[in-house]
Amino acid sequence: MKSIQKYSLILLIFIPYLASAQFFSTYSTSRSDVNSALYNPASLRLPHKKWAANVLSVQGVVNANTANIPVKELAHINGNFLRQNVLGTLAISTGSGTIDLRGPSLAYGINDKLTIAAGIRTRMHANYWNADGRLISEIGEVVKVPQEYPYTMLRENMEMSAATFSEFNVSASYLILKNEKHSVTGGVTLKYINGVAHSSISVPELSGTIRRINDYLTSLSEAEGFVETRTAGKLYADFGLKNLIKPRKAGIGASLGLMYEYKTAANENYKLRLGIAVTDLGQIRYKADSAYSKSYNIGIPINKALYFNNNFNNSTFSQTTEVFDAYPEFFEKTGSSDQTYAVSLPTALSITADYHIQNSFFANAQAMISLQPRNQVNKLYNYSGMLISPRWDNGKTAIAVPISYQEYAGFNAGLNFKYRSFFIGSNSIIGNVLGGSRQLDLFAGFVIQP
Repeated sequence: MKSIQKYSLILLIFIPYLASAQFFSTYSTSRSDVNSALYNPASLRLPHKKWAANVLSVQGVVNANTANIPVKELAHINGNFLRQNVLGTLAISTGSGTIDLRGPSLAYGINDKLTIAAGIRTRMHANYWNADGRLISEIGEVVKVPQEYPYTMLRENMEMSAATFSEFNVSASYLILKNEKHSVTGGVTLKYINGVAHSSISVPELSGTIRRINDYLTSLSEAEGFVETRTAGKLYADFGLKNLIKPRKAGIGASLGLMYEYKTAANENYKLRLGIAVTDLGQIRYKADSAYSKSYNIGIPINKALYFNNNFNNSTFSQTTEVFDAYPEFFEKTGSSDQTYAVSLPTALSITADYHIQNSFFANAQAMISLQPRNQVNKLYNYSGMLISPRWDNGKTAIAVPISYQEYAGFNAGLNFKYRSFFIGSNSIIGNVLGGSRQLDLFAGFVIQP
């Protein structure tokens, strides 16, 4: 069985390496691409009887305000990496991560105005807010790292939510207006969503004191607060294909978009392309597992203690109630649930601009603004940010150097490459190589374009 610390590592590194849930477009290109419909359904435009396909692509991102992720540390992904390079132990941490797996999808030009597309997609999206890295470190350490003691927590409000869901999506774009120099396209994507798995923990106003006993043992006492857990599906406790693809509660989602193009002449490529879209409207539905969806009052008096000596070895993130139920003197159960509940998709406003400078040189700009509130476990959240990316693109080969600023992750610089059907890149790799970045991301895939 995985310990809390090991499972947290999976959650915050791999479920994060998860893609940033659709932060910025994985790469920019002057040609129409099936994946572009995920960011703006109006961007998908194909000539009559032409087709395009996404064979397989994946994107993954982890970021946090406390992260410092140099490339040299990636060979040592373990509990120490989580503590030192992502959560840290000196400040309260907020971050996110996603894996975005895009399966086969196909687009087809019905006529000169209408293009349709269909595809499948699976996402794992994790958010956490106000996580006390010091507390998480104390829980998971076998040998205690030197720290100052006692350590006092004052009314902290920690939230963590991880959702996995799959979708079958259908998109359509329609050329609304066109003349020699101007065109406007509208697009819509509809999604059937399968709620695969979800786990969340809310710990509002936790206070307490951690003291060191010896090199292998620390304890929590003088603690009070409240904890509520919620789990649906079996994927996080028993990861496998069966639990990933099993049909569960159904939900509906949508994305809407508009795209404008300006040409200097009718037979030329566009000079300027502008887009605006609202992505991921809708909800994911889950059925709570009453065994792991419970709430507790926390009460550990000064003359007693909950010891941290890796004794939580038999618990995973989705089954933390096993720990709480093992210490009823400290965790008083106040309720449980087996109800169906909803988690909102990471709704966001996306604004894009692509400018054809000259010959094969372009400049791309993107901005994403989250339309969901922060710090709520029933709402997935995309961190807001902006990106500018100069690009050399001759239609067959494209090279871009994106420079971005993202909420909590700060400034990043990356490198993206595309050749024919293959693309690979990262929006943070330059910072990772130069010594450290608050973000780590990678994307790659195969697409077929007309």
